[in-house]
Amino acid sequence: MPKQERAQRTRERLLDAAVQLLAEKGSVETTFEAISKLSGISRGSIRFHFGSKSGLLFAVVDRVLDIWENEAIAPLIDDDGPTTFAGAVDANRDFVSENPVSGRLLFILMFEALGPNAELESRFQDLHERFRRWVRAWIVAAQRNGSIAPEVDIEAAAAIILGVMIGLHYQWQLDPERFDAARCYGELTEVLDRGFATRE
Repeated sequence: MPKQERAQRTRERLLDAAVQLLAEKGSVETTFEAISKLSGISRGSIRFHFGSKSGLLFAVVDRVLDIWENEAIAPLIDDDGPTTFAGAVDANRDFVSENPVSGRLLFILMFEALGPNAELESRFQDLHERFRRWVRAWIVAAQRNGSIAPEVDIEAAAAIILGVMIGLHYQWQLDPERFDAARCYGELTEVLDRGFATRE
């Protein structure tokens, strides 16, 4: 096996272990030693691939973000314009249900970003702006094809849509047994359709 391929496989195994531990314990209790034990790879390799714990956290966030972008964001806009609100809501719902560990991890790190870790805070500020940028692009495309009213405030609408998506996801992560996600996502489609529809 080529050296570069071996290095990539090692990196992926370390990220797999880090994702699992971070989702279970959070960043404070996730140590290089624990990642090494779970992955079967030396602690020195962790530092070699990621440099520091912050570097590892950022790599984990980037991995989860890439999954979210490919599965929940990319389907929202195609060559013919955006999908319907139902398509957007369904894509987000599917990501939540199919990637529970990744989703939980995002929330754990997101809330830790409110603490003393300035690097993590800055990272999540950029992350949320990236999310809003995706939603803004979708809204602009929808306004062009007439499915969203042209007078809708794009900045505010993007923040509202993102906030609702995050809020539903968080409630499901916190209490999946009692939170009726399917019902709430279904109602969200109706609310968005009515709220942002083209005005007569």
